[in-house]
Amino acid sequence: MRFTRITPAPSFIILFIACVCLFGAGAHAHLHAQEAPQEKQLRLEPSLEAARRIEAYERGDFEGAVKSLKQATQQHQDDATSWHFLGLAYKQLGKQKDARKAVERAVYTRLFTLGRGAPQKTIKPWDELSKEARAERRREIAGRYKEALASIEIYLQLDPEPADFWRQQYESLSFHVKNEETPDAEKEVFQGNDEAISKAKIHHKSEPTYTEKARQNQINGTVILRGLLASDGKVKHVIALVMLPGGLTENAMDVMRKIKFTPATKDGRPVSQWVTVEYNFNTR
Repeated sequence: MRFTRITPAPSFIILFIACVCLFGAGAHAHLHAQEAPQEKQLRLEPSLEAARRIEAYERGDFEGAVKSLKQATQQHQDDATSWHFLGLAYKQLGKQKDARKAVERAVYTRLFTLGRGAPQKTIKPWDELSKEARAERRREIAGRYKEALASIEIYLQLDPEPADFWRQQYESLSFHVKNEETPDAEKEVFQGNDEAISKAKIHHKSEPTYTEKARQNQINGTVILRGLLASDGKVKHVIALVMLPGGLTENAMDVMRKIKFTPATKDGRPVSQWVTVEYNFNTR
């Protein structure tokens, strides 16, 4: 099932969005289901390659870490782990502005990855996976969510703007992870592709409006949100995974919260279901 106040995002996120295919004029929403994380540890688990890059940081050589990690980010601009630890190294050196810019880059990169995921052709359909393969995929997704959560936690320490938006992002991601740590037998929140439930039924969803600022600046792209169609009929815990500046993310989040639906059911009783929504904006 396919389904802020936020200041303009940095220019790099616009470059990310440029590769999104747009259809028609104005804003259009698409809804789909998505798996959620299932790990239990809120900390970064760098790969062996990443561990080598952050070695200087780990031994307290923050000047050396900055030099090494800057080189890594120049070579691989989507390397969120290097951006994250570059920000931490700057933070240790008291360079608040540089730290905020680096961690910001890590945050947007991690969220973008969550929103877009791997190319569809490389992913085997959920219903074709074994129980073990499903668990492995959830663990993999869990790791990515927790990496994003760890970066946002550091970002909040660096006074991002608007702070209220990022606190909400952190709280919503935390709820998402906490839910996935709940044993299956006790779950009250499900994925849209879970065979144990009858999916939620959408009755009404509006299109977000284009802001004058966004129109003047010819901002095009896609906002991707993830939220909970709760058992009480309300939309909760909305997370912005891919954002656009000019008030478009805010408008998309407001519209998602107003979706009218009948909750999913399990054994005849209402339960909550995660959904991901894409809003495409095109000024042409």
